[in-house]
Amino acid sequence: MNGTTGDAPTHPDAGGTPPAGEVPPAETSLPAASMRAETVLVTGACGFIGRHLVPMLVKRGFPVRCLVRSAGAGPVLPSERVRVVAGDITARSSLRGVAEGCSHVIHLAGPSPEKPWDPARTGVLVEDGTRNILLEAESTGVRRFVYLTCIGAEERSKVALYRSQAVAESLVRGSRCEHFLFRSSAVFGQGDSFASPIVSAALSASPFTIVEGYGDTSCQPIHVRDLCECLIAPLCDPGMRPTERPLELGGGEVVTVLGALDECIRAAGRWKIKLHIPLFAMRIFSLLMRNGTVPRWRRSRAAELLTNHCCQGTNAAEKILGRRPAGFVEYLRVAVSSARPGA
Repeated sequence: MNGTTGDAPTHPDAGGTPPAGEVPPAETSLPAASMRAETVLVTGACGFIGRHLVPMLVKRGFPVRCLVRSAGAGPVLPSERVRVVAGDITARSSLRGVAEGCSHVIHLAGPSPEKPWDPARTGVLVEDGTRNILLEAESTGVRRFVYLTCIGAEERSKVALYRSQAVAESLVRGSRCEHFLFRSSAVFGQGDSFASPIVSAALSASPFTIVEGYGDTSCQPIHVRDLCECLIAPLCDPGMRPTERPLELGGGEVVTVLGALDECIRAAGRWKIKLHIPLFAMRIFSLLMRNGTVPRWRRSRAAELLTNHCCQGTNAAEKILGRRPAGFVEYLRVAVSSARPGA
């Protein structure tokens, strides 16, 4: 449940003005960066989180270097104080020099949530990609390395992505850079791949809506701006020190997908019949798609739906932000109200 990368159109909020219907989180008083050349290298800069993170870094005075897969992805990023470089994190030779002169790295690159996950490709992208970025960071003298994974990233997980992320975390812990590991719950915000489908389902004209599994797995969604504030904190606060365990970042409330859908349906003034797809059926479709039998079906991630995405201990976001993170339910209500015809 983590939107870590993916080449999508520019976010309408790239300039800092909340789009219609979105409740912006309260401003957080993190120290601003000085105008010294503390350049930040951001991988996955064109993904959902990256497109929010880059303008926030620029606003705080950081020069930003964005690593993208192709130079054509550059226009989705703000141009002021931003340099775009092309490179493939799975190809070490393409990364030489990308971190030269950078003081910090924020590593977001990973599998796109909008695309099917191939376990073998996931391992290469997450594990080898992280190893390559770390080697480049160490060779160029990067001081602080920030890495974001998902709550649930454990080596014994049934989800290939989470297993690979746990391996990548161990690589970061073993690096010479001062490192900060964060794990987030599902991330929401305008144009995301988590809240938007729930809102669309509630507003659809059909009297039916499909729920994958029982929809009762808990999660603690965090607003993308709150998440970005947390990722920037180690760069702004020289006194912030790494912890042994990754810091878990969640939103202001715990919800289930079914509960969130019900809130949207109520806000839309609709009545829906919910059709639950059993997890065994999702696994069958997943296998068929892997074999190319059902190429148009988005591959289901049944194991991921069974993973609890709530902070297991302290929600570090509250301490870093100095306030309660933005609420998911209120965001959904506003999004539904704004999207209704005649709103």
